[in-house]
Amino acid sequence: MHEVEVIRLLNHQDEEVWKMWDDFDAIHKFHPDLTSSPIVGKVKKGQGTQRVCHLKDGNKIKEEIYEYDVAKKQMKFTLEADFMPFKSAFAEVNVLKKSATTSEVTFKISFDPKFGPLGFILGKIAIRPKLKAVMESIVSGLDSHLTAIKGNTA
Repeated sequence: MHEVEVIRLLNHQDEEVWKMWDDFDAIHKFHPDLTSSPIVGKVKKGQGTQRVCHLKDGNKIKEEIYEYDVAKKQMKFTLEADFMPFKSAFAEVNVLKKSATTSEVTFKISFDPKFGPLGFILGKIAIRPKLKAVMESIVSGLDSHLTAIKGNTA
């Protein structure tokens, strides 16, 4: 299993940051590659919530929360997409209060690549760097989105 992790200090309160991650059908507001991310299924919040992320290129990623702790501001969810070179993939988001005005976001994705030993090598040299860049752009998008919200309310 390969693992990619992005840890970033944001100049936003932990409650603000968690609110954006916790609004599971709103990731398209800060994910630069998505057009929409509607909830599908009966569960609308917390464990068991499912969404379909629609990418700008027409592909889709189905995600489902399988672990959720609002008190700790953390969630874990599966990622499924035919176009991705993964047998399985799991994401984890943790938001930690660092001060009254700052928080730390830890965004981690673990994946098991397709294609056996070749997939393992590709995972190390190609998939991990690309995935890390995408994850960094998501966290940067979150930061920019929260900054824009603050600017509109000032």
